[in-house]
Amino acid sequence: MQGIDTPARDISDPGILHCNSKGRDASPIDGLPATVTLYVYGLGVWYMVDNAQRGTMRFLREESHDLSIRIVEKNAAGAVAGDDVVTVPMTGNEIFIAGDKPARTRIELNQRMPFNRYAWQWNDPEDIRWLVNMTNDIHGGVPVVPIENDKTITPLWVHNALFYTKDYTDYNMDVTLSGGEVIDDHFGAVGCIVGAKIEAASVRIYQQDVIDRTLVKVPDYTHEIYIYNQGADTTSDFYKYYWILGEQSPIPRKFDLKASGMSTMSGEVVCNSVWGDGDGSDDGS
Repeated sequence: MQGIDTPARDISDPGILHCNSKGRDASPIDGLPATVTLYVYGLGVWYMVDNAQRGTMRFLREESHDLSIRIVEKNAAGAVAGDDVVTVPMTGNEIFIAGDKPARTRIELNQRMPFNRYAWQWNDPEDIRWLVNMTNDIHGGVPVVPIENDKTITPLWVHNALFYTKDYTDYNMDVTLSGGEVIDDHFGAVGCIVGAKIEAASVRIYQQDVIDRTLVKVPDYTHEIYIYNQGADTTSDFYKYYWILGEQSPIPRKFDLKASGMSTMSGEVVCNSVWGDGDGSDDGS
């Protein structure tokens, strides 16, 4: 691994999560065995590509946000055996994650039961649909796709994974205009962290000139990859998605999602990823 930095963030730091606890015990997906469990935090839009053969995320890059990759290795007792971090420069080189001899040859999405964004106490806490879908949740079924933008760089490609929501807000969000006017105070809860389980003989994570590491399946050891794209004190980044998504509604709806009835201090509201319908402008390898 090149360019190792001292880890700047603790995994349990609420300033990273920007979410409260789900209020439920871990569900079966969170406890599934995996050679690598991937967690992705912050600004980015996910797409399925090649009929769900792989998933891609287009990170939104800006100077106030740091994009970094952290790899944590734990032994059977849960003690940390390795902890490395690299910082990803402003680059268009893709981050590639894939398994060798994987258990899954396609991408799977956790959507096992009926879903209701308002019923966060009763829904599956790891349903992928907690992530805001820009097409169906926001734009009334009109697809939104990536557009050419100098902030849409550093794509992430993930193969052989089961995707789920690792955490979401256990409170409702408001749809708020830039001037502060609330136009919808019943949006419901939203996903914060994308989780992905990859079970394989080994998993490679690669980005040219930044990282090239193969994580081998070892009995009683676990590997966790954390990818962060967040600012140091972010309250809500949702409005920034309009920098990289085409506004295709008849009336532009450039708004933010803010926690209902809460202050806007860091750690109380969400800096989240979203889902987009489309092919993600398939140009990866």
